Order: sequence, then C-alpha cells, then structure tokens
Amino acid sequence: MSRLNRLLLGTTCLAALFAVPAMAQEADTPASTAAAQNEGTSEGDIIVTGSRITRPNMTAAAPITSVTSESIRAQAAVNIEEVLNRIPQIAPDSQQNYQDSDGRQRVKLRNLGFERTLTLIDGKRVGTMNGVDVNMIPTSLIQRVDVLTGGASAVYGSDAVAGVVNFIMKNDFEGIQLNGNYNFYAHDNQPGLVSQVASQYGFGQPSHGLAVDGGRIDLSLTAGTKLFDDRFHVSGYVNYRKGELVPNEARETAGCQLIENVKDGPLACSTSTYSYHGYVSPRTGANNGNQYVNNPDGSRSFVPFSDAVAANPYSDYSFQRRNERWNAGGFASFAISDAAELYASGMWFRDKSANGFPARLYSYTAFGSAPYQVNCNNPFLSASQAQVICGAQAGTSAMVPIELRYRFSGVPDLEDRYLNEGLRITGGVRGDFAEGWSYDVGGVYARNQQDWSWSFPSVDLVNNALNVVNVGGVPTCASGAADGCLPSIRSARARPSTIRRCSII
Repeated sequence: MSRLNRLLLGTTCLAALFAVPAMAQEADTPASTAAAQNEGTSEGDIIVTGSRITRPNMTAAAPITSVTSESIRAQAAVNIEEVLNRIPQIAPDSQQNYQDSDGRQRVKLRNLGFERTLTLIDGKRVGTMNGVDVNMIPTSLIQRVDVLTGGASAVYGSDAVAGVVNFIMKNDFEGIQLNGNYNFYAHDNQPGLVSQVASQYGFGQPSHGLAVDGGRIDLSLTAGTKLFDDRFHVSGYVNYRKGELVPNEARETAGCQLIENVKDGPLACSTSTYSYHGYVSPRTGANNGNQYVNNPDGSRSFVPFSDAVAANPYSDYSFQRRNERWNAGGFASFAISDAAELYASGMWFRDKSANGFPARLYSYTAFGSAPYQVNCNNPFLSASQAQVICGAQAGTSAMVPIELRYRFSGVPDLEDRYLNEGLRITGGVRGDFAEGWSYDVGGVYARNQQDWSWSFPSVDLVNNALNVVNVGGVPTCASGAADGCLPSIRSARARPSTIRRCSII
C-alpha cells in the first residue's frame, strides 16, 4: 500500500472514531443548535445523497433513454423527425431537407447508419430497414420512446449493432385531439465572408435583406374511445404535412462552398466543369486531355477552362425540398380476460417530394466508358474549333472522340421525384398467466413501395446531335431523324420495390 493510501485510510479512521461523539455533544449543546440554525438547517430536514431505488437502467445490460409523451408535448413536436433530433444519442437528420435524400426518415444511432439501428413499434419491427419511415408514426399516440444505446445484436440480430429504438404507443387514448402548426423561415441576408468570396467568381447572390420563405403546415386529427365496460378500445389518426421549396440561392451563406486550396492560404469557392459556356476536352490528337470552354464573347473560339468561366455546382440545390405527406392508421384491442387480449393495428403513409437540379449535358463517364463522337466537318464548328478537336482531320467526315459537359441556361431545372408509400399491419394476442409470467404472440406485415423518377439527356440523342452535316447550306442531322439533332431530356422511372416481412414474436 502506498504512502498516500495509508494516509487517506488513517484520516478516514479518525473521522469515523470522532464522528458519533461530536454529533451527540452538538445535540446537547444549545450553542451548537443555534449555530446549525444560522447555517440554514432545521430539525426535520432530510437530505438524500444516494438512493437504492430500483431503476430499469440499474438492471439493464445497456443504458436506456426514455422520452415521455409529456416531453414530446412540451416540445410541440408534430412529427417524429423533430422528436428524434432532440435525443443526444441519435444523429440529427431531416430527410425532407437533403438534396440527395429519398424522403424516408430513418434512425441513425450514434451516426452508425440506419442499417445498424433496429426500429420497433410496441416491441415489433416497423419493417425491413430499407423500407422504414418513422415519420409514419403519429406523435399524438406515443406514450414514450425507449432508446437502447448499446449494441444489442446478440438479442435482436445484426441490424441492432448500434442499438434499438422502440416506440411505445398509447392504448388508452380517449376523446378527440386536433393539432395544427404553421412555421416559416425569416432569414436576414447580409453581405458576409461567403458573398465576398463568391463575388470574385461572378456567382449570383440573393437580394440583401429579410427573406421569408419555406412555409410548412402540419395538421393532425386523433380520436379514440372505449366500449364494452372499457374492454374494447379503438383509436385512429390522420396527419397531413406540406412544405415549400427553399433553394440555396435564397441564402447568402450558400453563395458557394468555401474551400482552402493551400494550407493557411486564402479562401476560395469550389467550382464545376458544368459551365454555362460548355466544357470541351478532345480525346485524341495533340490536344488530347486539354480542357476548353466556348469563348464567352461569342466569337466561336475556345479558351482554356479556368475558375473565371466555371459554374457554382450548388447554386440550384435546395435547403428544403418541396414535399407533401399523408399518414393514417388505427389501433384496436379487446380484453377477453386478464389472460388474453386481442390486438391489431394498421398504419399507412404516402410521401411525395421533389428536388431540383440544373438541366445539363452529363459527361460520358456518367453512362459508360465510350466518349461522345463528333464529325470533323460539323457546320457548327468554326475552323479554329475543328482544328483544336480534330487536328489534321479538321474539315473531313472523320468521327473523333470528345468529352462534353454543359449546363444549360434558360431551361427549367430538372427534378428527381420520389413517391414513397407504405402499409404496416400487426395482430396478435397477449396476456398474463400464473404469477409473473406474460406472453405476446403476434405477426407483422409490412409493404413499402418507392416510385423514383429522374430526368437525364439521352446518350444516343447527344451523339445524333453531334453528327451534323451541311446539306445545301442547311445543317442537317446525319441520322435523318426529325428531332434526332436535339439532345432532349428523357425521364426514367425506377421499378417499384415491394418489401414484406412476417415474424412471430
């Protein structure tokens, strides 16, 4: 035992030897009683510095955090997204605001990904992890939210590596409850560091002053009642939500993405090769790999690509996407006896959102490895441009490979559109028997469908548009198609996915 430990032990023993006599003497001494009153204490006060009260966290293998309905009501939260974002263990997330999101709200404990977080409703899986959308859960019927923050894969499986989130629903809601909320953003755009740097690149900036936008409305109607001497309970809900678009250009802070090209050097803006002046890079000849853009002065010549003619890659992105959502469902239970209670529930949602992005001609690398092809006698090429692209083959009918990127101006933005629909049905029987024993046998049916459509230029039509010949002084598409020279936008639609899951608990 070290000298310090012996010293501390000796001090503790002395305190224990003299503590009791000192307390007895103070109790019999009026002076000591007056001194205690002067110190702010009085007879009958009990100060608890520790407790042996049994708590769930004391017996659980991992810590559990609970958010009660009272806390949710105090937050005035109208959707699960707002409830979850206030829990420290859960990574803040708002899928209706992300540019690249598909609109489904999933839970990520400790930012380890939704694939590693198991989500339950009354102890049963919401569905498969790829089809989960917890915004389908009505906040008005939540009794509490239990968050198991430790790994629970040994009990629940590999999708609970990060933990488990269990939504416990109310089974005794009675009456009618109508909730409504409307909010919006009020942002004061003032010149700052971002706008100062972005102005050096000629990037557009929002109007200075107060910007009011992003209105969002949330409405919910909940009703419930009990019948047959309170043995039968039924409740239902309908929720509606709609949000307006807030583009990036509405905020001064999003004038550009600030970067530092050199350590401790000046700040700069990230730029994109998808320029309004086009981007041309030959893939053969002496200029193979060089980067050019059309001269902004309209002289039909090329100038080297640089930040001075680059585009802002995020100017048409959004802070908040345009979205609309419907939720509906109901819960029912019938108590046959203490030993048997039948229960069932149904939950449905439909979420539609869209995020815009600039209409553009994509690099061939977005579709494969074969470059675009252009004919060297194309009448839209000036002599100097044909020389840069084709070299000695300029003016001939030879086809040469080329890399093209273009961001169109004066063309409406394209949209990625997401339509998510889901249905979850549960049923079973539960009850208590003997003393301290209970059971719950039930099943879950979950079906989720995502309809995703997006727009992009057709590769074939782009190549047709690049193969143009001069016929009687009129530029004509070599393919002979009436509209084959137009690199028009095609829409694609993702095949809907259906996910079903049935389990015995």
